[in-house]
Amino acid sequence: MKYLVPYEKCMGYFGARHEVLFDKYDQMWSYMVMTKVKIAEFKAHLSSYLSRVRKGEEVVITDRQNPIARISPYSQPQEKLVIIPAKVSPKVFKKIKIPPPPEPTDSLKILLEEREDDLEKL
Repeated sequence: MKYLVPYEKCMGYFGARHEVLFDKYDQMWSYMVMTKVKIAEFKAHLSSYLSRVRKGEEVVITDRQNPIARISPYSQPQEKLVIIPAKVSPKVFKKIKIPPPPEPTDSLKILLEEREDDLEKL
């Protein structure tokens, strides 16, 4: 999705006044439309900042120059999750007999051998 950014927002970044077309996911795009605001300012002008968010802008709330929260526009998920019903009942898997290993295994011994091999490679 492409957006046209007004020249006021591009003034300091590009050094000249002009409108620019940005991709929504471009890093420059987020830099240019993100507004940083202190907590007190945000509380005092809440409705105006929320209207900016509705228009697609992100607002970062700071506490003594440290970002503590980011408010961004809400977007609906693109696709709904589709649950496909099982073709076979899970109870069928309980009936499957798993054969025992051909010989007894010591998992700790195998793990320690693998670790020794890794240490030798270093």
